[in-house]
Amino acid sequence: MPRPWPLIMFNEPILSSCDDFSSSIRCWKRLARAGCRNRGIVAFSQSVRPNAVALVLLALAPAAPAQVPDVPGWQLAWQDEFSGPNLDTGEWEVLTRQDSYNNEQQYYLPAQAAIAGGNLRITATNLPIAGKQYRSARLESWDVFGPGQFEARIDLPTTQGMWPAFWLFPNRNIDWPLGGEIDILENRGSEPTVTSSAYHWPAQPGQCCASQYVSHSYTASADGSPVDFHAGFHTYAVEWEEAELRFYVDGNLHFTVAESGETPIFATPKNIILNLAVGGNFGGDPDGTTVFPQYMDVDYVRVWHRPTGLLGDYNGDNFVDAADYVVWRRSLGESGIGLAADGSGNGTVGQSDYDLWRARFETILGAASSSSIVPEPGTLSLAAVGLVSMSLVRFLHKKKS
Repeated sequence: MPRPWPLIMFNEPILSSCDDFSSSIRCWKRLARAGCRNRGIVAFSQSVRPNAVALVLLALAPAAPAQVPDVPGWQLAWQDEFSGPNLDTGEWEVLTRQDSYNNEQQYYLPAQAAIAGGNLRITATNLPIAGKQYRSARLESWDVFGPGQFEARIDLPTTQGMWPAFWLFPNRNIDWPLGGEIDILENRGSEPTVTSSAYHWPAQPGQCCASQYVSHSYTASADGSPVDFHAGFHTYAVEWEEAELRFYVDGNLHFTVAESGETPIFATPKNIILNLAVGGNFGGDPDGTTVFPQYMDVDYVRVWHRPTGLLGDYNGDNFVDAADYVVWRRSLGESGIGLAADGSGNGTVGQSDYDLWRARFETILGAASSSSIVPEPGTLSLAAVGLVSMSLVRFLHKKKS
């Protein structure tokens, strides 16, 4: 669904960093992230004197997403419910990659990922391309996230050679396994009753590319029979704390990794990765029993952070900034216990919570500066968004000429 983006101020280096500015909403979001701390968009102090115009990306108010159940001790910071007509490429980079590690046999292509029936669907096929026998997809979040709770609800593919994964890794400009790799879910298509989780870290501190790792396999039973994880949706989650990792399947804790001298838990911010590999070292290549096409369906991906106790910090990143306004706008009108944007604590996200956020945001930014860039609760028209877009495109064109 459309997502509102608040008023953001950019300085010249950020503005000049995008070559495809006028053609895609993704570019706007990528520019915003150039001035991000974690999920949050930078709140410039009065000492900053931007050279460019203020950008409004506060789109029409979206329909509220399905209310997410409260999670005691956590506040919702980010989510993708895959409920729109198209995959949100402002949230996800969908890779084009011919060669991967681990002797995998697939060619990753954006065409293999789409929204279908309210889910993200990754499709693996046996259509050869450029020397590869199979096609599939891999998605990586544009955002990076620090410690928190990460959960996805996934319907796994089946048959020999399928290797679906939901994992976290600082995948941009960091060599593996520096920063640590958190494998929330892996599964072999030949093993429908077994899932696994793992954690990788450098064998030598600060050096790539040898790793150490620990892993654990999970099975479950229902009514005396093994649970078939290929026969429907199941939830896979990790609680990533500063000194401990806790892995869950369907809410059941099955694996804990505690920090020690031999096992460091890195706080390095990480991308969320969803992919369906075909073949490779983990479970072997497809064979005569493999059925194509295969599908990895993802109902949602959600991220929670620990509450910081900072008034107006609705996404739990220890900053009060424009990203907290986005959280408030998305959850406006929701009722429940412990809602991230319920700063007033009255059980409903409403005007009072906006007022709390604005007061704190203006204090940080300075009242004089904030008067021109703090968004109001109301909705801007598409015409206003378009005019600002045109102004910025003209500004960039002038800069390049």
